[in-house]
Amino acid sequence: MRITIAIPTIAGRTKYLIAALKTCVEQNYDDLEIIVSDNSPGEALAVVESFNDERIRYIRPDQYLPMSAHWDFMVPHFTGDMVTIIGDDDGLTPGALNRVSKIVKQHGIKPIQHSLAYYCWPDFPLEKYRNKIWFKNLPGDHTETRQSKDYLVDLCNAKVSYLDGPTIYHNFIPRNVINKLLIDNSTFHRSSPDIYSAISIAAHTVEFVVTQEVLTMYGHGARSNGASVRDGGADGKRFISEMRLAEYVPRFRSLSVQLHTLDSILEASERYSQPELKDWIDYGAHFSGAANECLDMPDRTRAARQMALVVWEATKSGCLPYLLRDRGGKLLEKIGQTVRGQHGSSGQSAAATGFNTNIKYAVPTAVTDIYGATMHLDQLLKNGCKP
Repeated sequence: MRITIAIPTIAGRTKYLIAALKTCVEQNYDDLEIIVSDNSPGEALAVVESFNDERIRYIRPDQYLPMSAHWDFMVPHFTGDMVTIIGDDDGLTPGALNRVSKIVKQHGIKPIQHSLAYYCWPDFPLEKYRNKIWFKNLPGDHTETRQSKDYLVDLCNAKVSYLDGPTIYHNFIPRNVINKLLIDNSTFHRSSPDIYSAISIAAHTVEFVVTQEVLTMYGHGARSNGASVRDGGADGKRFISEMRLAEYVPRFRSLSVQLHTLDSILEASERYSQPELKDWIDYGAHFSGAANECLDMPDRTRAARQMALVVWEATKSGCLPYLLRDRGGKLLEKIGQTVRGQHGSSGQSAAATGFNTNIKYAVPTAVTDIYGATMHLDQLLKNGCKP
């Protein structure tokens, strides 16, 4: 079984790409294709050539492309039976591809969604988070299948995150499913292609595999989109401006993940003629979730601006009464879950794994990049999951 790892990269992120590629080329898996798609003036070419590895293929669009268009550009180049897209500041855990192969042999060619680990690079803007790892779902070894319809119903009701579904970003997706998404030369038709792909892929599959194994690590560096958007950096401003391009412009102006999720549900419903997606939507729950996101923002001024946008969008959509009635209750529920250590997705208890999703764990100072972080995590898991 051939596996494709696609890495889109942009200008000024060479050090990230080097570490990301190291996590890929050291996979003990033969039938591997690594695509580096260089969305810059050609800065990544020297990095690719320095590895001298025939499994790495360098491609580059003729001109700079917004994120979704860049992902669309990569799709025709995929040759693997299973495909994942990771950022140039992300990485694979040791032995991840062998575990993907084992899961496919057990469950067949289906999307694979896994427990995701996060890592803040040493250059991350907030010092207290630097060189730390944490988890959305607790790691373990349990694997099961989930009905795509059940996931979509829960997502439409804002009971789960898009990350609980088969997004192509960091998960492993059959290429034949990806090919089904193409309409009018576009596969990732929203400004947040990771969110949109979770919904569109689930809408084209009966079920997907959910595993507690950690297969990839999501990196947060100074040049990462998330950090740059939060801190008002150049990369973040570019990313936000690209959201306003006509072919990708979202229905809602808020930057909240919740409203981008709602926008993607509506788009997938219309694009793939699946009206039941709209029928399942709890609009009030999505707007309440968006309001809660604003309350989590560290910058109070930005939080106030975003909250005003959420209220305006809720008013425009006829959901303001629900938002005013329900936001406080949702917030209290969220605080209660955090205090009790409860989370929406399945996973072993902290006592069983040695980890807790509410804690960010420091890694040794000798670890300086995502490659070192994945190696450190691998040793922790092999030593009984003790942080």
